[in-house]
This record gives sequence, structure tokens and C-alpha cells, in this order.
Amino acid sequence: MILKITVISLLTQSIHLPGISANEDQSRTELHVTYCRGADGFHKLPTSVHEINEKSPPDWVIAGYDEELKCDIYSYPNDPRMMLLFDQWGNPCAMRLGYIIEDLPKRGESNNREFTYRYDDKPMYRLANYWDTDIWETTFLFTSPETLKNGGRKETGGIFADEVWMPLTGEYVRIPDHEYGIMSIGFTKQACHKGMGNHYFFNMTPWLDCHDWLGPYVHYENRKLVGIANAPFGSFTYLHQNWFEIHEPRFVDRVMPFKPGCFNDWLKYIGTTAIHIYLVANPRNITCDACLFG
Repeated sequence: MILKITVISLLTQSIHLPGISANEDQSRTELHVTYCRGADGFHKLPTSVHEINEKSPPDWVIAGYDEELKCDIYSYPNDPRMMLLFDQWGNPCAMRLGYIIEDLPKRGESNNREFTYRYDDKPMYRLANYWDTDIWETTFLFTSPETLKNGGRKETGGIFADEVWMPLTGEYVRIPDHEYGIMSIGFTKQACHKGMGNHYFFNMTPWLDCHDWLGPYVHYENRKLVGIANAPFGSFTYLHQNWFEIHEPRFVDRVMPFKPGCFNDWLKYIGTTAIHIYLVANPRNITCDACLFG
């Protein structure tokens, strides 16, 4: 089983029959992450420990073990920005993102702006250290916490994520598979964009204080969960691979029309460390026909 991590092209258009999802028979069989909107922005990641070990030397190496989730942690050598967690059967159980503390204020400093955004007052993030590097980490699960605590999934049936969970309040919260349930857990509807889907941002309102923005948002196509994302404030660097993307205000204006006035100012002077994580085989083909009205 191959887990593909990709970056989508926002310029890609797709042709499909109205009401038919371009990805309806491909959900949860491949995983993609994005770092830019260009054609080269798609990453392919392994979906099993077996696949990691097929390459010699492997790109991914063990970076630790998670006692709580009972998963091995893999990353690129000396790079704690992107981590994949695998259970005892070698199947994917989570993705962990690392925000390097030393990097976060750099854009603000270059613009003579103090970095006042805090991670330590947001339970979604936990202080950690990998590869002798201090980070704030957050973890998105591909199955339930209970399943992981019981040893993981011996069989996946080719589905890398049977459930999706995010630690929105410090405790893991399941993200609804169907769009109708997303607003009940604190997400607010914004806009749709081809190649991305219908956007819902966690606790995003026009009166939000930017210090309180957590970062999570999700994507739906034809009412079906097709992606999750995270974009807390702060700068980033890269080592072997650029995992993150920069949000530009003009693009954010299109996908996030109902945001606070401080948001674009922070984007410009402080920056975000953003990533899109898609749960379908062809995120470029995600459409808006069925998610523009409703």
C-alpha cells in the first residue's frame, strides 16, 4: 500500500458530471500533503514500514516511540517537521507535525514585529524534542485513539485512515466523515476552491483575536471529508524536503472571506506554517459543483 503525500495545484481545473465526486471511489486509499500550489508540490510518502525498508538506505528512519499511542515514529534524518507514526503491524496510525521553536519568530523579526503568538496556551500543541531540536508538535490520527491503545490495526483493507481525529482542545476529537456534522464541533463554513474543496475553519469568526487562532481546518467535496489542514502562525525552514507552505493574503481572501481584520496583517508580517493533508487519490480533481450552495 502506497501513501502519497502531495501538494495541490490551485490552477488545475477538472471535468466531471454534476453531483459526482471526482474522488468518490478513491477516498482513504492514498494520502497527499501540499507545500505549494505548483505542479511540483506533491509528495509521495510511505504507508507502511515495509515500504520504508524497501529503499536502501531508507529516506525515513525511526525518530522515537510514542508510549501513549503505542506507535513507532518515523521522520527524515534530523528533520522533526514531518513525522509518520506506524503501529506494531507497520500500518499508518498518525501524522505528526513539528513546528521548530527557533524558526517561528523569524519572519516577524525580519519585519521588525514581535512574535506574540503563543503555542503554550493552546492544548492542541505539546512541547517536544526530536533530533536535539525543540518543537511544538501536534498529531492527527488515522484511526481512533482506542484502536491505537489496543495495538493498532492488523488489517486495513487498503484504507490508510478509517477515522480522522484532531486534538482540537487537547483531547482528540473525531472529524465527521460527512459535512453535516462539522459545524457541531466548532468549525465555521468559509468558501470552496477547486482542487481543495469546501473549507471549514475551527472557531474562525470575523471577531476572532488572532492570538487565539489554533490553525485547524478541513475540506469537504460532495459532503464527504476529503482533507484536513493546519496553519498556525509563525515561520518555517526546511532541510531535506519543504513540507510547509506560505499563505498569501490574496489567496486567503478567496477561501476565507469571513475572517478577522487582523488576519491578513499577521499573514504578511508574521506568516503561517501551513500544510494541506488530502485523503483522496487525486486532490487536483476536487470540485466545487456540489459544495458551493449549502
